Amino acid sequence: MYQKVYFVPKRSGTLADPLLAYGTATVLRALIETAPGRRVGRLARVIIEDSGAHYTIQLSEAIREDWLADARLPADMAKALLNTAK
Repeated sequence: MYQKVYFVPKRSGTLADPLLAYGTATVLRALIETAPGRRVGRLARVIIEDSGAHYTIQLSEAIREDWLADARLPADMAKALLNTAK
């Protein structure tokens, strides 16, 4: 569950699919950039790639479980996202 690569399936065949991938990548990037102990101003690298039946989101660092407990994002949003990203 805590990894560097996440997948967002293309389910609807509409603009909603890439928007969901972009939103997921934005939340993951914010989670990395606000992680405790991370140097302020250091940007996370996030790559979104169209992989046919799904979008692949590659992160510069793996998400860590302890970041969720201390996240500055709305906690319910980040936890729900990572729980469904299996």
